[in-house]
Amino acid sequence: MYCMQFHALIERAASDAWPAAVSEPLGEWRLRYDPVVPSKRCNSVLSAGALPDRADWMDRIREFYAERGAPVRFQVGAASPPELDVRLEAEGYKAEVPCVVMTMRLQGDIGFSGNNAHVPPRQWSSLPDDEWLEAWRTMEGHPERTLDGFREMMRVRIGAPARYGCIRMDGRIAAVSSAVVHGRLSGLFNVIVHPDYRRLGLAESLVRGLVSWSREQGADTMYLQAVRDNEPALRLYAKLGFAISHRYHYRTLDPLA
Repeated sequence: MYCMQFHALIERAASDAWPAAVSEPLGEWRLRYDPVVPSKRCNSVLSAGALPDRADWMDRIREFYAERGAPVRFQVGAASPPELDVRLEAEGYKAEVPCVVMTMRLQGDIGFSGNNAHVPPRQWSSLPDDEWLEAWRTMEGHPERTLDGFREMMRVRIGAPARYGCIRMDGRIAAVSSAVVHGRLSGLFNVIVHPDYRRLGLAESLVRGLVSWSREQGADTMYLQAVRDNEPALRLYAKLGFAISHRYHYRTLDPLA
């Protein structure tokens, strides 16, 4: 039971750190929708916690997304009721994007290997400026039309201490990362390095800086969410001291079901 509660705490913190434009509570769950930000985290039911008390909870979920012309999608994982995934599969919801959640206790030092003597200084801010946002958007491959939505999310909707970092090389931003602290949990987000500057220790340097900042904010655990098949990222995080805590995936309703 404790593990499930801890997993739910992480999932809710992660949702708060990457908030959708619309979030409606349904018991312990959250119905999330964003008309601009395309991520599944912002366009799915966060099913962390017990099934809703109301008998028509599935009807309300379908109604919520139908009103917005969006597909019905659930984020299902270790914090979800065990019977939910079985029901969704039976009702025609397709499993998508298996992910892992990794955690690390913020004590002692973390690994920092390789030749990092020539890593340029890190630059930090509490809000992302337009240059950071554009560099991040471009490296992530998000279309330009999403920029305003991400700008509003990161600058306005995150109501918690946040830290945005970057490293410049050759006159441009070569790597970015960020973290958001909720109580004793710090979420690591947006770790990405331009292809021209990988394997230079930039991501490690940024993560190490965010670990130090998170400790200063009073966090004792750092977590991150990653797609399961992103093996290079998982190897980096494991080398830094992160270990898999739990897993989740999405289920989206097949319109033909």
